[in-house]
Amino acid sequence: MRDVINADTYSPTANYSSVMSTIALAACEKKEARSYDVKTAYLIPDVEPGEKPIFIRIDSLVASRFVDLHPEWRPFLCGDGSLVVRLKKYLYGLPTAGKHWYDHLSQSLLDMGFQRFRGDRCVFQRGTGVDRVRLVVWVDDILSVGETAALNKFERELKAVYDVSGHKGERISYLGLDIVRQEDRGYVVSSPGTRNDIMLKFGNMIKGTRGPVTPMTDEGLRAVGTGTPLGAVDRGQYVSLCMSLMFLARMTRADLLLSVTVCSTRSSNATTGDMENLKRVLAYVAHVPNYGIRYEGGKRMVFRSYVDSSHALHKDGRGHGGIFLTLGSGYVFAKSAKLKTATLSSTESENNMMCECATYILWMRELLTFYGYKMTAPTRMYQDNLSAIWLSSHDGKFSRNKHTLVKRSFFREHVEADVIHPLHMDTEPMPADMYR
Repeated sequence: MRDVINADTYSPTANYSSVMSTIALAACEKKEARSYDVKTAYLIPDVEPGEKPIFIRIDSLVASRFVDLHPEWRPFLCGDGSLVVRLKKYLYGLPTAGKHWYDHLSQSLLDMGFQRFRGDRCVFQRGTGVDRVRLVVWVDDILSVGETAALNKFERELKAVYDVSGHKGERISYLGLDIVRQEDRGYVVSSPGTRNDIMLKFGNMIKGTRGPVTPMTDEGLRAVGTGTPLGAVDRGQYVSLCMSLMFLARMTRADLLLSVTVCSTRSSNATTGDMENLKRVLAYVAHVPNYGIRYEGGKRMVFRSYVDSSHALHKDGRGHGGIFLTLGSGYVFAKSAKLKTATLSSTESENNMMCECATYILWMRELLTFYGYKMTAPTRMYQDNLSAIWLSSHDGKFSRNKHTLVKRSFFREHVEADVIHPLHMDTEPMPADMYR
């Protein structure tokens, strides 16, 4: 669910759906959630023996102040007054710093008896029953879920190794998420801090604008690419706002996803029409500030998926699709995306999104299995296109369907293996319909 990056320079961060799934399960099981931040994390690992030496140059101004405090270093000043030093610790900004910190933290967790999920190197778990503790790591931030006694034990172990600050109680913060425990021991997850930061930075763009009731309209879709091209400064502002809204949308505001995704397809050649669309999304966020995700406490853990697609929505002939995954009562993953290839029919568009949704289902089933759930029943995939559902278990006429063969065959393998069960749902109640 994320791109593979060179492990030599990669600082692993958790998949955000791992975060949401862990919180959703905490609500289903009525478990407590806590978060921790490790102080000066990158300075903890020593530069490993035998590793290529790392040198940095300290400019003359800082070097002069340094030698005033430590005169014994004056003979080592360079001709221009600067100072070259060899590092014994990794610093923020060094390409390998994040990797070495992750290696240090993960080894500490493994030494504590945790197991690591092979599908996301930042997800850990140990114990069973009341002793079970689940962790999701994002650089130096840790989300922990479990019973109070088990979390207390983990906290003592963590503080014995690292200097940490923590959040626990009815309201905790993690990666800009506001996680509030409810009376039913469920959780409401929202991103008020991220939303407020966006409004503080970009709010002047919509001064005097009346708040719309939707983030985009049909007229807005038709306006994509219209008008004159933006200048370099405006284009930079367009991309910055678009990516800020995308982060908010992907975390807790799925109501923004379709609109922001459509705007993001114009990042390299945005026009004045595209900027008006993006400003409308911003005005909508200003008008509707408090949406979040509600995970009901004690809700039965049921994993379901929804998928939908539009044919030839974009001006280049490509379609647009949406995927929506729920766990218990709330969603844990939502995606709205332009199809990567042009399709020849609406059924093929639906088939492509069903195939992509299947990959997310398989990943999620692996995560739930790691977390101790027995995934014996197939996962329900709801879809409003009867032809696409029919083709998942029938061949049809080869001459009319051969262009969909590869993706259809991949999806059918998992249908026949009883891993995925496609079901029809009308368009009106289909939650994935809002993403395409």
